[in-house]
Amino acid sequence: MTLKMGQAPARSYMDLLYNKIIRKEIDPTKIITHQMPLHDAAIGYDLFNKKKDNCIKVVLKP
Repeated sequence: MTLKMGQAPARSYMDLLYNKIIRKEIDPTKIITHQMPLHDAAIGYDLFNKKKDNCIKVVLKP
């Protein structure tokens, strides 16, 4: 499998992680560093891809 920057094999972990979240074993909100409206998606992708402003995870709000 070849991964590009910013991509992860997340689907293979979804069930495991979802169950851990439900059981409150992990809190995924701790990795969210940026939140912005959907219309700023290009800015969010740029922040993430270039690791600007210590970006770890961007959440886009519709």
